[in-house]
Amino acid sequence: MERTALRRSASVFFGIAILVVLFSAYVALVYHGDIDEGASWVVDLDFDVWISIFAVTLAVIFAVLLIMFLVPASTGGGPAPAPPTGTSVVRIDCTNCHQLYEIDDTGERPLFHTCPHCGFVAEMGGEPTAASAPAPSAPVPSATATTDEKGPMVIRCGNCQTNFEVPFTTERPLVTVCTNCGRRGILNAPAAEASA
Repeated sequence: MERTALRRSASVFFGIAILVVLFSAYVALVYHGDIDEGASWVVDLDFDVWISIFAVTLAVIFAVLLIMFLVPASTGGGPAPAPPTGTSVVRIDCTNCHQLYEIDDTGERPLFHTCPHCGFVAEMGGEPTAASAPAPSAPVPSATATTDEKGPMVIRCGNCQTNFEVPFTTERPLVTVCTNCGRRGILNAPAAEASA
């Protein structure tokens, strides 16, 4: 059931429960002798019968309300909605608390995301991929790079041992992202010996 329909239905059943309680108070006042209006048709039934009717009615209403609140609100019980077109789901291993969580990869770079477990804010760089690759977590140890003068630097990923290229720069530290596994490395050494 959709959330708004669920709330509407719950409101209707809650209103019926209030009416049953008010009517039971009216019946009790008639039997007590405080109200004479309508007493003839109320006293046609024994007081124990009225109590049984009220108890069963309230139990049924309570059971329906309990079921409505225990069933998760969804879009009609079908499969979970897919992420918006043009996005993919990426599984993140938080570098702070090491808990896993998922984010929608919109293709925006850098993609900032917050761990729902500890609140740590991280960013995902690199090129978006069609398939969901693991997001960057801890810096890749022992990534190495070789350079040609002003040509691209070739980086060897310390995680998956894949070689990938990054544009030549003397900027240090240089954050690199493996194009194969998505792990992040940091180059601190000078361009001539570049190793992370």
